[in-house]
Amino acid sequence: MENKFRSFEHSNPEFGTENLSFITVKSSNLRGRGDICIYIPENCPDDVSVTILLHGVYGSAWSWALSSGVHEQVDRAIAAGKIQPMILLMPSDGMWGDGSGYLNQGEIDFEKWIIEDVIQAARQFCPEFISDNSKFFIAGLSMGGYGAIRLGSRHPKVFSAFSGLSSITSIPEFSFFVEEDLKLYEIDTELALIDSLVANKRHFGSISI
Repeated sequence: MENKFRSFEHSNPEFGTENLSFITVKSSNLRGRGDICIYIPENCPDDVSVTILLHGVYGSAWSWALSSGVHEQVDRAIAAGKIQPMILLMPSDGMWGDGSGYLNQGEIDFEKWIIEDVIQAARQFCPEFISDNSKFFIAGLSMGGYGAIRLGSRHPKVFSAFSGLSSITSIPEFSFFVEEDLKLYEIDTELALIDSLVANKRHFGSISI
């Protein structure tokens, strides 16, 4: 597979947590480096499904795994037959301010970082498991929930499903968490429409926000 990234570093499994790896790539969309934590289950099947988990404000790529042990919970659920094996991708939001909101900031494209670079990095890291037949899902907590719902609704050809947990539901709600001026969270007409839909829960049926 073609290497899209100028630099691609990954943790040594000899020193890491079982089934958990860390990746750092130089992203043109971020104009710098970005981090991804990746969980690969034991006996991972071919064409495995992949879930991207987006963290909330103040967090980073380690948040889901090292604050909640989500990889251990998924291990137990797979072993108990409650869910099918899946890969988890847990990227940073790009590390802008208190939280980027997974929104673009001038020339820095946090949206493409998630929907292009993170997926490409995972394909490059474990091509034996992720194929063209693999399905991708996206979910997130708080700010990550806002990002997951917005990105999931904007990119139905990328994601088969999306979900938000305790989600921020509109740009003004960022003021409760971040010190940056909300005007910096640039939002165009299309994004404003998505923002409105996110705030109106009935449009999402069973999607929890």
